[in-house]
Amino acid sequence: MENEIFHIYPPRKPDCDFDWHRCNLMLKKKYGPNSEDIAFDMARTGIRGGIYAVLKVVASEMADEFASNYIGSVVSDFWNSLSAEEKVAASEEYIAKYGHLIPSEMREEGAVHVRAFFWKVLEEHPKIVKQLRNVNTGA
Repeated sequence: MENEIFHIYPPRKPDCDFDWHRCNLMLKKKYGPNSEDIAFDMARTGIRGGIYAVLKVVASEMADEFASNYIGSVVSDFWNSLSAEEKVAASEEYIAKYGHLIPSEMREEGAVHVRAFFWKVLEEHPKIVKQLRNVNTGA
C-alpha cells in the first residue's frame, strides 16, 4: 500500500517480519487482542466484508498514521519557529476561538493544561474537528 500511496519507485519489497508486526498492530486497534484470528477468519470465509474489509482497516489505519506523522511535523515546525511571547499569544488566541472544543477539565484553572501542552492540543485539533463533522453527519 505504501508503494502505491507514496509512488515509491522502485517499489519497496515487503519485509514479512516488520510489515506483519506493523499490520497486526493496526488490526489490533480495530479488532482487539484476537485480531489475527478475526482477520484470518474474515479473509478465509468472506464474512463481515472478507479480505476487502481487512484491507480497508489496514489502509485506514495507515492513513491515520501518515496523517498523524505529517500533522506532528507541521505543528513541530510551527511551534519551534515561535518566540516565547508568540507561543503564549497563540495559545490564548486558540483558547478564545476554540476553547469550547476543549474538554472542560482542561479548561479549569485558566486552561493551564492547554497552555502548558499547547503543541499537543494543536496536534489533536484536526481529529477533534473530524469527530465533530462525523457527529454532525452521522458517520
